[in-house]
Formats: sequence, structure tokens, C-alpha cells
Amino acid sequence: MPPPRVHAPIDSPPGYQHRQRVAAFAESVRATRPVEDGRAVRMPFDRSASRRNETLRRGAIDVPEAVVVALRKEAAGG
Repeated sequence: MPPPRVHAPIDSPPGYQHRQRVAAFAESVRATRPVEDGRAVRMPFDRSASRRNETLRRGAIDVPEAVVVALRKEAAGG
């Protein structure tokens, strides 16, 4: 017997409804009132996504000076 067929609306890409539900859940978590004198409620990876976006906006990354010195030394032939 063939497996049952799943029909999805043509205008919805695969996983679209799932992404919508996850996004709505994430927004509801972020909108949760923090404990008194607490920080805002975040979803996992919110901070790293924010830092990545800031890095992309700046077009540069922060690298410790010791790493820069070591890289320059290596690029110069050791």
C-alpha cells in the first residue's frame, strides 16, 4: 500500500507554517515580563544573532592584539 499523500497549499513553501508558529512562539517568549529587576527574556541564540548582525554591519571583527601579531608573523614567513 502506498504511503498517504500530504497536500499543502501551493502558495506555502515547505515548513512555512512551522516557521510561522516558531516565530510566534519566540515573540511570545521575548514579550514575557521579566522577574522584578531582571533582564529581558531572550530566546536561545538571540545574543549571538545580535552580535553577528552588529559585526556584519560594522564589517569587521574584534581580534585580540596577540592574535594579530601572531598572524602577521606567520604571514611574513614565521
